[in-house]
Amino acid sequence: MKKFVLFILNVAIGLTLAIQVLIHPALDSSAKITFLLAAVIFINWAVFTWLAFSSAIKEKRFAAGAKTLPGIPSDIASQRDKSLLDVTTVVYLVVILLALVCLNVLVLLDLTKPVYVVWIFAAAILLPLLTTWVANKTINKPKNMP
Repeated sequence: MKKFVLFILNVAIGLTLAIQVLIHPALDSSAKITFLLAAVIFINWAVFTWLAFSSAIKEKRFAAGAKTLPGIPSDIASQRDKSLLDVTTVVYLVVILLALVCLNVLVLLDLTKPVYVVWIFAAAILLPLLTTWVANKTINKPKNMP
């Protein structure tokens, strides 16, 4: 349920950004295009993240496709894959939410340099990758089984 609320928030804040950019009187055309493209990209990213998560959950093929470590039952491997999928989805949705909030604040403060948008995109790409890498190392760490 948390993921669905994050998805709805992302779409709402993205639409708010788009509307805000369209009616902002002081923005020049290049700034409007930059922020509109950013809003569209982040809205699409949120939609496709939600669709990927939903289809993966509906597939219910975690146990069949899971790579098991020697001595680990298949259901534990399936649970680890689902945990990693949950972490990755939540991280992507939170990062998209934070990026959209930052873009809205930049427009409100009239800080419309393209370099700010580039740094927001860089952070939005690198933070989920780093978090997923750490989660993958943590979740798939072999534990001593009794």
